[in-house]
Amino acid sequence: MNDHFPLLLRPHHSLCICFFKGEGYSNTFTASMARIIQTLEKENPLIQLTNNCDIICSSCPENRGGICRTSEKVSGIDRRCMAEYHTAYGDILHWRDLKLLAHERIIDCGKLSDVCQSCRWSDLCF
Repeated sequence: MNDHFPLLLRPHHSLCICFFKGEGYSNTFTASMARIIQTLEKENPLIQLTNNCDIICSSCPENRGGICRTSEKVSGIDRRCMAEYHTAYGDILHWRDLKLLAHERIIDCGKLSDVCQSCRWSDLCF
């Protein structure tokens, strides 16, 4: 990964990453998520916000040929994240800046349950 080509990331995945505890859909997904997080933390790459499948989705069983099977639900979480972050799809920022937004504008001010209200994994975060 490098700064010349931004990594695609769904806005809500910035929250998922903050609360990742090694649990997930499968061992393959969990191992992939751990590798991605390690790279994000080490390299602080540029991230481009997307409303399509991203680097996290690459090993997700809900990913059906590049289309999320639960797209409608996760799109709502993405929109609520972007409203709090004051960002839009296509915006580019460094990983640590996005992580800071997640903490300052959602996690630290108690908005996680509102933003992630329809997430099936939210019990891992609260």
